[in-house]
Amino acid sequence: MLRWFAPEMLHRLRLSPATRDLLLRHAAHRSAPLGQDRHPERRNDTGHGVLVADHTPQGATVPRPRTAGVPRLAVPADAGEIARLRSKLILSKPLDEDWLSICRNHLAARLIPGGDARAYVIDAPQGGLVCCALALVNAVLPAPRYPKGLAARIQTVATVPGYRRRGYAKAALTALLAHLEGDGVTLYELHASDESAPLYAALGFTNDPALMRMTRIPSSAHTTTHGN
Repeated sequence: MLRWFAPEMLHRLRLSPATRDLLLRHAAHRSAPLGQDRHPERRNDTGHGVLVADHTPQGATVPRPRTAGVPRLAVPADAGEIARLRSKLILSKPLDEDWLSICRNHLAARLIPGGDARAYVIDAPQGGLVCCALALVNAVLPAPRYPKGLAARIQTVATVPGYRRRGYAKAALTALLAHLEGDGVTLYELHASDESAPLYAALGFTNDPALMRMTRIPSSAHTTTHGN
């Protein structure tokens, strides 16, 4: 398991100039006062566009217009595709249709404004998604490193194989981390594969050997034995 603490200043992150520019512009977009133009042409020092999509209006239930290669904030209507990518690309055993439906419904309810899920997605040209980065926010007791008592578990970062090596996962995860930092989250945790660990390390995650994990699922035999 890897852990990440939000830095006080962006210059403390080990980011490329392009990614740092993405964070800065994304934060500026989110903090623009109500009524201020949030749609000016966005260019960086090289004259290229910056990969940040406009936010979906609060309460929206359908995706914004498709933005090829550009991460956008997910809405409840994206829950089915996010669940599908997680099942197909992340889980050791894909979920059946019943469990996919359960996950879709749970996630859709948690992606509404005020919910505990945050996600950024990249649309596929032909429909659906090619990449997603999903986090679930939870409360912890406040401390100097967690002043607002908020932590996030990065639940899923997935890219369709045919669209890998284009920087999509980094762009989506960078936008997600910037959004969460704006919400006051300062502690981040995730599980990383050997393949994905370099990406997370580049964004500031480090190994924490003190973290442990356990899954406890009562078996039917155990339940029956103790129920008699």
